[in-house]
Amino acid sequence: MTRAGVRFIDGAHVTYAVLSTFEVGSFPTTWGVAPDRVTFIPWHFDLADDELAQPVSVEGGFVAGGDSLRDYPTLLRAAPAVPAPVTIATRGMPKNVPTPPNVSVGPVERSRYDELLRGATAVVLPLQVRRDRSSGQGTLLNAMAHGKTVIVNDAPGVRDYVEDGRTAILVRSGDADGLSAAMRWVLAHPNEAAEMGARARADVLERFSPERYIERVLAAVDGLLDGH
Repeated sequence: MTRAGVRFIDGAHVTYAVLSTFEVGSFPTTWGVAPDRVTFIPWHFDLADDELAQPVSVEGGFVAGGDSLRDYPTLLRAAPAVPAPVTIATRGMPKNVPTPPNVSVGPVERSRYDELLRGATAVVLPLQVRRDRSSGQGTLLNAMAHGKTVIVNDAPGVRDYVEDGRTAILVRSGDADGLSAAMRWVLAHPNEAAEMGARARADVLERFSPERYIERVLAAVDGLLDGH
C-alpha cells in the first residue's frame, strides 16, 4: 500500500526528504524514485522549552524506549553483565524472550517515559539494522537534548547525528558484549559520561532544533524553486 501511494504521488514535481545520508542511497532503490529527487534533511528534537528546563538526574539506571525497529534482544543479552537496573519502555518486545532479573519491560505513559528519560544514568538505543531505512532519530535527539549519555549501535544514519566518543558511545550492531562493556564504562566513569552528555546537549540544541529543521526545509524549497 505504501509503495502504491508513493507511485501515486510521484513525479518530477516531488522531492523526498529523508532523515539520513544512508537513505539518500536506499530510498530510490526501495521506492523506485529518481535519486536526484531525494535529499537529506536532519531531524530535530521535539521537547518544548519547559521540558528542556526540567531537572535531570542520573540515579535511574539505564533506560531504553521505543516500539518499532528496536533490537531489544541484544540489550537483554547484555543486561545480566551490568550491575544496574535496566528499564525498557515499549509495547514492542518480542514474545518468549527471557528477561533478566535487573530488567523491567512494559509500556508506559508519555509523562512517565519523560521522567525515566530525565532520571536515566544513560539512555540505551539498540536499533535494528535495515537495508531500506534508518530509525531512532527522535529518541536519540531527545535524550541528547536532556544532556544524557547515549549508547547506540552503529546502525545506518546514526553517525549523521553523533560523534563517537564525543557526543555518544557507539557500539557494533548486535554486539551484546560490546554493549554491556559500554554500559559498565558509564557506571565506572560518571564524570566523563556527564561531560559527554553536556557536549551532546550543546550540540543538539545548536544543530538539531526545530528551528534549524524549518530553516533546512525552507532552504531545500528555495533550492527547488531556484532550479526551476
